[in-house]
Amino acid sequence: MRKQLTIKHIIFLTAVFLAIGVFFSMKNRGDGEAPRQAESKERVIRQACFCAPSQGDVGTLYRAIAAADTEAVAGLLARGKALRLAEGTRVRMAGVMSGEAYVRILSGYQAGETCWIPEGLL
Repeated sequence: MRKQLTIKHIIFLTAVFLAIGVFFSMKNRGDGEAPRQAESKERVIRQACFCAPSQGDVGTLYRAIAAADTEAVAGLLARGKALRLAEGTRVRMAGVMSGEAYVRILSGYQAGETCWIPEGLL
């Protein structure tokens, strides 16, 4: 019998990929970094994760994930301050700032929405 992914599994996996993404973005980050234009090509979400429609909510979302606070994540999802992206979701990067990518979602039920996601998850 195949196990189903629960929100706790998704939060854990997202936290792992976030940590990897933050590590690589900090490694390549310079002081006073200005937003840079990303290649405008399609990318695929490598692992089910969450993203935030506004850049201001990214920190709140990933602090909740890092703390494994499932109630906070569920509240952010319910209020529209977070979106869940399934593995394999296609996105188009529009820009990158401080290791966070601004993307337009091209597939899935959120197609057409935009959100911020750690660049390392793409």
